[in-house]
Amino acid sequence: VNESLACMWMRCIRTSSLIQRRCFSGSVGASRSRIPILQIRGQRPVKRSSEDNTSAGSVKPGDGHDGRFFGENIGFQAVIISCLVGVVAVTAHASKSPWLAFSKDPHETVWYGSRGVLSQQRAVAWLPLAACMGSALVAQATVIFFPLRAHAVLLPSKIHELLSLPLAILVAFRFDNSYQRWWSSRTKVDDMASDLITLATCAGAGARGSYQESLATSGSDAQACEAFEANRLRLLNVLQALCIVVTEEIKKLQEDYEESCSYEILQDFLRPGEDKECTDFGDPVLWCFNQAMSSIRHGQRISQYSGEMASQMYQTVTNMYGTAHNVLMQTSQRSPAPFVVHMRTFLFLFCFTFPFSILQRWPTYLILPMQFVLSFSLFGIEFCSREMEHPFGEDATDIPLRQVMESTRASIRALT
Repeated sequence: VNESLACMWMRCIRTSSLIQRRCFSGSVGASRSRIPILQIRGQRPVKRSSEDNTSAGSVKPGDGHDGRFFGENIGFQAVIISCLVGVVAVTAHASKSPWLAFSKDPHETVWYGSRGVLSQQRAVAWLPLAACMGSALVAQATVIFFPLRAHAVLLPSKIHELLSLPLAILVAFRFDNSYQRWWSSRTKVDDMASDLITLATCAGAGARGSYQESLATSGSDAQACEAFEANRLRLLNVLQALCIVVTEEIKKLQEDYEESCSYEILQDFLRPGEDKECTDFGDPVLWCFNQAMSSIRHGQRISQYSGEMASQMYQTVTNMYGTAHNVLMQTSQRSPAPFVVHMRTFLFLFCFTFPFSILQRWPTYLILPMQFVLSFSLFGIEFCSREMEHPFGEDATDIPLRQVMESTRASIRALT
């Protein structure tokens, strides 16, 4: 009992000394000395909770309204931050060390490579991020220069707590749809390239040697052999022209489209005058597919292709046209404007007003870092969503449509 009474007596002495320091300090003023049981927070006195009186000093570590935590522990915090930075620097250097076995493992080096945590390819939306950081600066200046009036612009924290869940659902829904759009476009481009090579292989199934063998068995003349070869080359040239046309038509639908001269090389693959006929046609892609179908029909008519092979080639052309049309539709059709506008407005207002919901609840020096982490994370997700919503282009993250089509043309050219 005596020990308990002694502990209670020492705690009372320490608590009373702390109250005296607060009441008679210059920042609070002598006018507050008559309300020692109240803790000054800006202009509004708030009753101290039982939690605040449990410790000997009556102040919880990290209490932003005391202001002494940051000042007294800034050296300790700097040491901890330096140690953390050193750990990252050591591991990054170890990933490039030639003496360590795991430094050559791509599963390890990817974390500090061009696509790792230290990469410069960042998803940063600078304009909204700058606006939100400006909002944080205004909030921080308000607390520093007008501490007694900061409560006038304080927002209830319940607002952001209630809106965080629907905002997370909207952001996740948009990100998932954008990724599905990007992956679907990549798959469709690969399917179209595969169909082009398959059709070119079917066209070259009756190569010159096969033609001569069939002529020897059927007794046909050399003129038929030349007709077979001419029709085969015609189909292969139309397919190469189709690669160029699809690439240019998809590029036309992009926001940063610049007129190019790729259509001029169509004359190397088409008959005289057909390049202009293709470009003047309402849908150049449909014109190329129509020419491919005509070539197959002509080959069937002159007995170059059997009925079974011609049917397979017709089916391939039909599937390829559906794939090309799907890719063009995904490129031209953006996400619904009301959904995107509402989501971006919601996201911007949430981040922009966030600093005013943590005034006098968090330490002043944490307003800027908290705002940066929140805005950088959410705006980065929206940046990635927009990048995947526009899958084609010349950026490193876009689908390499031009390279895929050029590789397809090279494969077709090898069959000529």
